[in-house]
Amino acid sequence: MCNMKKRFNMTCGDINYFYIAAVVIIIHTVIWIFSGNSPLAENPYNSYVLQAQAWRDGSFDLGRGYSHLELAEYDYRFFVSFPQFPAMVYFIPVLLGLPVPEGIIALISAIAGACLCYKLGKLYNLSEKFSFILCLAMTVGSNMLFVSVNAWVWFIAQNMCFTLTVTSIVFAKLKKPFLSFLFLSFAIGCRPFQILYFPMLCMILCENSGLESLIKKPYVFLGAAIVGGFYMWLNFARFGNIFEFGHNYLPEFTEAQYGQFNIRYLKENLYSLIKLPGISQTGGLKMPRFNGMNIFIASPIFAYSIYMYIKNFRYNTKLKTAALLIILAELISITLHKTMGGWQFGNRYTNDCLPLALFIICASDIKKEGYPAGLSLLTLYGVLMNVAGTIVCYLDI
Repeated sequence: MCNMKKRFNMTCGDINYFYIAAVVIIIHTVIWIFSGNSPLAENPYNSYVLQAQAWRDGSFDLGRGYSHLELAEYDYRFFVSFPQFPAMVYFIPVLLGLPVPEGIIALISAIAGACLCYKLGKLYNLSEKFSFILCLAMTVGSNMLFVSVNAWVWFIAQNMCFTLTVTSIVFAKLKKPFLSFLFLSFAIGCRPFQILYFPMLCMILCENSGLESLIKKPYVFLGAAIVGGFYMWLNFARFGNIFEFGHNYLPEFTEAQYGQFNIRYLKENLYSLIKLPGISQTGGLKMPRFNGMNIFIASPIFAYSIYMYIKNFRYNTKLKTAALLIILAELISITLHKTMGGWQFGNRYTNDCLPLALFIICASDIKKEGYPAGLSLLTLYGVLMNVAGTIVCYLDI
């Protein structure tokens, strides 16, 4: 009887992953239909494919400039100015002489990210219903939706980053430090500020055993160290600096009076985190299109994570407080940047903090087995807002 019950529970879990994938595909399809996008369309902003092709041909630079791409100009050569992990993924089909299905890869990453959010909820003993709604709130009900509907160079990196970061947290909860740090190193190769997650992963891994358990096993850092060393070698080979991946050599920053990062940008960019929509001449809402808008409008799950942090403060207080402090550190880091993501719907740089919001909710010791009505309403709002905002944003191009 027990075996039958276990088998039934496992089957239910498998069915939920199928439902999650179906919901993600349906919502993406709605956006593709109404915005004119398609996962099979040619990607005009294919910097990572060009980079993978350059590696295949034995070159670090692209050989020439592309006026529509953000390329670093250094030593009279043109380089992809973004961290290199997505190009590493694309290198496999490029090396085999196959076309790179960028749109399909973006969709797979979005589905995997949603499924992993569900998995983390289950690992923290959330009910199936709660975990299911939560994973949708984190993905199709947040500003992640905007960056996952196509594979443009700026967006595929954030899409992969989210999925890889959640994966690293899942492995930390499973007490698999080697894989946890390895996947975090992959995420850092998409968005460098994800390195701020490292202390939280250590805290999760050492919940019951103490920090000595990691220090005594230095091999658990080996995979991440190899990947990090590869990034540094690439940076040095291209720019003579192990920490320089190219952004400082973009024309918009070389020509900027205060460079790429400066405290002078802080005030204006902090306002971008709370900027409200305006009113158009026809009386409708006019969403900010440049450098972002209020993060709680685009990703309402942030508000819910704060609510859960306060409501269930006494559960996993140290871990949740660490996550909250890392959110603040990430937000300060991105607001010191000259721009806040350029053209967009929502505030896409803040997507890098979403796995932290997910963790705060999961670690809040939610014992509710019933239907999470409040979270469901918030998710429905998030889906409608991001579907509509994403479609309108692409139609305005």
